[in-house]
Amino acid sequence: MRRLLVVEDDAAIRDGIVCLLRRNGYAAAAVTDFVDVAGQILAAAPDLVLLDLNLPGVDGGFTCREVRAASQVPIIAVTSRDTDMDELVTLSAGADDFVTKPYNEQVLLARISSVLKRSYGEGAAASARISVRGVTLDTARCEVSFEGRTAELTKNELRILALLMRSAGSVVSRQRIQEELWESDDFVDDNTLTVNVSHLRQTLGRIAWRASLAPGAAWATSWSRGGEKPVSLAAYLRDRLPSAFVRAAALGLVVLALAAYGVESGVLAFVTVAFLAGEATALLLDFWRRRGFYRRLDRTMEGLGEHGVGYLAPELTQEPSTLEEAAFLNALRQASKSMADQVAAMRAEQRDYRDYVETWVHEVKTPIAAGRLVAANNPGPATDAMDAELGRIEGYVEQALYYARSTTLDRDFQVREVELSDVVRAALRRNARTLIDARVTPELGELGLTVSADPKWVEFMLGQLMGNAAKYRREDGEAGRLRLWAERRQTGMDAWETLLFVEDDGVGIPPEDLGRVFDRGFTGSNGRRYARSTGMGLYLVRELAGKMGLAVGIASEQGHWTRVTLAFPASARR
Repeated sequence: MRRLLVVEDDAAIRDGIVCLLRRNGYAAAAVTDFVDVAGQILAAAPDLVLLDLNLPGVDGGFTCREVRAASQVPIIAVTSRDTDMDELVTLSAGADDFVTKPYNEQVLLARISSVLKRSYGEGAAASARISVRGVTLDTARCEVSFEGRTAELTKNELRILALLMRSAGSVVSRQRIQEELWESDDFVDDNTLTVNVSHLRQTLGRIAWRASLAPGAAWATSWSRGGEKPVSLAAYLRDRLPSAFVRAAALGLVVLALAAYGVESGVLAFVTVAFLAGEATALLLDFWRRRGFYRRLDRTMEGLGEHGVGYLAPELTQEPSTLEEAAFLNALRQASKSMADQVAAMRAEQRDYRDYVETWVHEVKTPIAAGRLVAANNPGPATDAMDAELGRIEGYVEQALYYARSTTLDRDFQVREVELSDVVRAALRRNARTLIDARVTPELGELGLTVSADPKWVEFMLGQLMGNAAKYRREDGEAGRLRLWAERRQTGMDAWETLLFVEDDGVGIPPEDLGRVFDRGFTGSNGRRYARSTGMGLYLVRELAGKMGLAVGIASEQGHWTRVTLAFPASARR
């Protein structure tokens, strides 16, 4: 039995994952004390770790790096972070897989099975296969097979079919599918689910599986509003029922009139049969023609939807052959154009906002610089105080600038090899007045290491940390210290990372606040006590670090010290 360790600070989520694992044959345990998480993982020596990235007091990516430096235990990140950059950074830190919250239980189990199979080559293959009445679903390969015939499935089709097969013998409602796939039906595009189920049915039909998963289970009819897929023959005939009733009534009147004029019954029967045969043939021909158009449209939307460009489907769909289809396609094209126009307008608005902020920062820096020059040329207690306040204003202006830049990488972002000593000294020169006024003395250790980063952004990040050291200095009146040093750590056979430590001996961070200090706008008890915090400094440090692929960790002892660690990935030189 494989031993799995869950590292999650949310008790409800943690207990839910542990129960899920135990129900599915795993030995599961959980970490509940988040001091030295990496040490606890290594001591437990599990077969696999499920690791949350937003842990109290430490970044999960940093923990992942620490574990990977000493062990090759498989790690799956289970996190609410959902950007491509978050996934890239986490996988670069040594994680084996990345699962976003809210997660689907069956998908999580499949991911666990896949990682175990890759890592140990045993015990995972069976759980990755589901068989019902001769139909086999391979969740690892995204394939369904029946009597030697195999078909590939999309990600959504796989999830739907896995749910249905695991629920064989029970009714599976449309709402249940929505809840299982997307956790909440409030956030589901209803048409998307319809298209996926329709394609799944077609795929199963191609491998000649016509039986339901359970007699009377209605798995094939409960998912849509009307009980049938939109392009089915039954739905088509039901849609044409009123007009068919009118034509049948007209036929009946004609037959009665002919009978009244003495037409023989054989002739009447022939007319009736001929009319009904012609009507049925016309309906079938019209159905197949319309069905072909909508199936092509559905397939186009499905294929494009997998790449996030479903709005292009109307432009890539074959031209229709009927006026009704043409009107429908034209409506789709109008909707697609409207959406594209709105997206373009929002992007232009964002660009205008960034341009305005950068222009405003440039303009406001001029009077700030002039004011500081006046203060420097006229030394005295009053001008010194004014210079200090101007320095604080300049810091807030810099925060606004980098906050605007943190939402995009299209400008002012240049990663290159830099010496840590150069960046640290530049940050110290820039924040010298702040540290001097706060009576905080910097102490530099080993900094002669080369890293890959944007020096301007790293300098700003260090400035935020230095500003915090000045704000939250010692309360005993003694001069404070700010220590900065770097270490090179081996994370694998030929893999290295550089750790930059920034440590002060100030008031520290209360344990109850440590897990939230990177949240935007969070000031905590220290911020309310000293009335100097904006709640943006550490948030920007984490955001900018993520843009550069860096990990950030923080540790603190209230009343004694705070240490922030920046982990740089391996550079070209050691």
